[in-house]
Amino acid sequence: MPITLFTTPADGNSSHHINFQIFTGNQLHVWTRGTPDAMVPMGAGQWVSRDKDPLTGERLWAGHVVDGDLYYVRVFNHTDKVVDYYLITKDIINTELGDRVWAANPIYGQTLWQPGSYIPVPR
Repeated sequence: MPITLFTTPADGNSSHHINFQIFTGNQLHVWTRGTPDAMVPMGAGQWVSRDKDPLTGERLWAGHVVDGDLYYVRVFNHTDKVVDYYLITKDIINTELGDRVWAANPIYGQTLWQPGSYIPVPR
C-alpha cells in the first residue's frame, strides 16, 4: 500500500523536516499513556521529488499491510513554518493541491503560480 504526502509551502531545507510515520494499531496504548516517542514505527515517508515544483515537498511510503488490521499515521512538522499537507493513500506523481499559504512563507521573491486569493506580502 503506498501513501504520498505533499506539503506546501516548502523549501529545500524545511521539506526535510516534515514527514510521516506508520504505526501498527496495537501501539495505541503507548500513545494514550503519553509516551508517543516510545512507539516503534513500521516505516516512514522517503523524500522524493516528482512534480518539479520547488514550493512543495513530497514523501512516499510503500509497504505491506494486512487487510482488516488497524494502522495509524503520524504527520510531523519539525520546522517553525506553517504548512498545508495532503496525505493520499496512493502513489501520486502530481496533483492539484489548491490554494497555498503564501503568507506563511514570504521568502519567495517570484511567485510561480498565483491562486485567486493571493495577497502580496509587503517586504
